Amino acid sequence: MSISITIKSDSAIMHKKLDELIKNQLPFALSRGLNKAISLTRDEQVYQEYDKFFEVRNKAFFKQVHSISNSKKSQVRSFGAAIAAIQQSSLPPPMGARKQGRGRSAQTSFMKKHVTGGVKTPKGSKIAIPFTQGAGAVYPITRRKAGAKAGAIVKSKEPRALTSKSTGFIGKSKRGKSFIAVRTKGSIQFAYNLATTATIKGGYNPERAARRGLQKWFAPSFRKSFIGALRSSKLR
Repeated sequence: MSISITIKSDSAIMHKKLDELIKNQLPFALSRGLNKAISLTRDEQVYQEYDKFFEVRNKAFFKQVHSISNSKKSQVRSFGAAIAAIQQSSLPPPMGARKQGRGRSAQTSFMKKHVTGGVKTPKGSKIAIPFTQGAGAVYPITRRKAGAKAGAIVKSKEPRALTSKSTGFIGKSKRGKSFIAVRTKGSIQFAYNLATTATIKGGYNPERAARRGLQKWFAPSFRKSFIGALRSSKLR
């Protein structure tokens, strides 16, 4: 995005003063306006896209996958541009930018497959995929509701924990597919499907959402920051 500012004045002295004022305040206003627009874009347009594609269990995880690196006014003076980013928390910020907050980085590179599509392979011999529906009753898989690991399956409901109990077992269907099930009073509940691979269809498009958000938020955010910067300054 480029910015053009035109100054008109009948006084050459006043014109020069205004010109210097704008040059001094522009880096700050541009950086601050961009950072505000990036934040609004991440929390509104990108989150809306994320919410359509995934079941949101942990908003903290969303922010790790889409962390913010803020621009600084020094970038404008050094490079002639303000540079900010919405990116994975594990990635370094763009040149001259600084990460927002000091939270622990998470390994979120696996999210790329939800954009491009691909095949997920297991760390061991099988991938345990929670049942959402099936021929029989589905065993309820409980997830953490708060904290840094919110959204993750609680330890007592993890595959290893279930199969270590006398009520849990690994079975095989008539079609040869393996599963983890739990014996309950009078029935068997299916907990996990055990697969050798999992196909991720892809299609998540945060970049498109970010472009849409910046088109909406950048101009008003910059205008507000620029006017505020001029009001707080003095002509000399």
